[in-house]
Amino acid sequence: IEAGCDVFCRMFPGRPRFSPGYGDVPLSVQKDFFVLLQCEKNLGLYLNESLLMSPSKSVTAFVGLEK
Repeated sequence: IEAGCDVFCRMFPGRPRFSPGYGDVPLSVQKDFFVLLQCEKNLGLYLNESLLMSPSKSVTAFVGLEK
């Protein structure tokens, strides 16, 4: 996945990737991802009360694009 994200970022230069819980992005942003993307229904990805995902090695991230 990381290599795929690197390729995407080279193809579409913009801002760096961000992930909830790293840098200035609060872990609570996970809740927004899960609501917007309907992760449980669409991906079988679950978020517990501690904001940890299951399956355990799952990651959410986003990247900004520039015109």
